[in-house]
Amino acid sequence: MKDSNGLTLIDLISVIAILGILAGIAVPSVISVIENSRSEVCLANQEEVERMYEAYLDLEYLVRCTFSRAS
Repeated sequence: MKDSNGLTLIDLISVIAILGILAGIAVPSVISVIENSRSEVCLANQEEVERMYEAYLDLEYLVRCTFSRAS
């Protein structure tokens, strides 16, 4: 019987091949999730800017009405 004390070259190549296949499957999924989250953040920021602009316009209207009555 042969005494085996470690991994053979075939074992290492097999492990590296399996890891490469798993990485090939995982990386596109991760990239897709990152792109989707960036677009969601962009949309949320756009909605926030719209709400703040509407609040600014409301405040400007109130200020103009207040000063026009005071005159």
